[in-house]
Amino acid sequence: MSSAACSRARASRRRRRRELLSVDVGGTLVVLKTPIGHGNALAIELDRANLKGVLGSIAGDDTIFLAASSDLAARRIAKSIRELAGLD
Repeated sequence: MSSAACSRARASRRRRRRELLSVDVGGTLVVLKTPIGHGNALAIELDRANLKGVLGSIAGDDTIFLAASSDLAARRIAKSIRELAGLD
């Protein structure tokens, strides 16, 4: 990975950490909490990531719901997002 790509990856991780407060799972639903006004921007970034097992997303002002294909997929998605955001 080039130094520019590494810099972009670090900046993206800092942004996700700043924009993501918590990640919880309920059945096939992954619920992400963000500061007020950050839900839509983070949801767009997550949609662009094409995470395996995500069927779709709904974003509000400070909450994002990700619909997963199964309970197991929801747990895997939540784990991946926590790791990407440095919440683990």
